[in-house]
Amino acid sequence: MTHLLTLLTKNQMKKRGAGGGGGGAGPDGTSLLATYTVNATKVDETGDFTLSLKDSDFDANVYSNCDNGGGDLRFTSDLAGTTRLPCDVVSFNTATSKSEVHVKATLDSSSDTVNLYLGK
Repeated sequence: MTHLLTLLTKNQMKKRGAGGGGGGAGPDGTSLLATYTVNATKVDETGDFTLSLKDSDFDANVYSNCDNGGGDLRFTSDLAGTTRLPCDVVSFNTATSKSEVHVKATLDSSSDTVNLYLGK
């Protein structure tokens, strides 16, 4: 399933699924749940931006595997999960699948993804 995501800079990204709850192994026992990839045709420039994720930007697998409140969400700029990105979990309700999460990232020619890991 592909979702269009709203960036605070009004650019758009696409999401590609990364498997079920047993996704790729990340650092410190985390599991990869999703990878968000930049749609280069929708980006005007490179640089720092804030990715705003809400409600259906997270699929059912994320809501069923995460802690209510989103305290175990981890975002990285690399697939290995070693370069953590700061995030602000405004809300994350697993019972209602309602959420609002902001992730600070940098877009450049060598980095066009934001990875979502689950783990403490």
